[in-house]
Amino acid sequence: MNLYDVIEIQDIYLILEYCQGWSLLDIISHNFQRFETIYTEQEASYVVFQVLLAINHMHSHNVCHRDIKPENIMVDENWNIKVIDMSISAFEQGDFTEPYGTPFYVAPEVIEGKYTKACDLWSLGVVIYVMLTGWIP
Repeated sequence: MNLYDVIEIQDIYLILEYCQGWSLLDIISHNFQRFETIYTEQEASYVVFQVLLAINHMHSHNVCHRDIKPENIMVDENWNIKVIDMSISAFEQGDFTEPYGTPFYVAPEVIEGKYTKACDLWSLGVVIYVMLTGWIP
């Protein structure tokens, strides 16, 4: 999601791109309730490829998202993906020690208190599992 401006007036306000669509969680829940099937591997790979591009972009700038989950992946009507909610993201400067993230999606090393931006890839792996099964592992 594009950041257009930052305004600081007592609080910090981020001017972000308007993102129309649904969260990946909404789509997974809707599909599972209606059809009891989720995504084929081919459909999931299309979504995951785009998320990987976003994660690669963040990581190439030494930014760790730290909260990759279906709620933070927006999908528009053309199946374009936007990764949102950078509220707990941080620049990587050595190992992170503060545990951040959503418990079901967080990598084991985050819980142990010594992790790198690679934790985003573990979280994406959990997202893939949810996309293919409809369940959290």
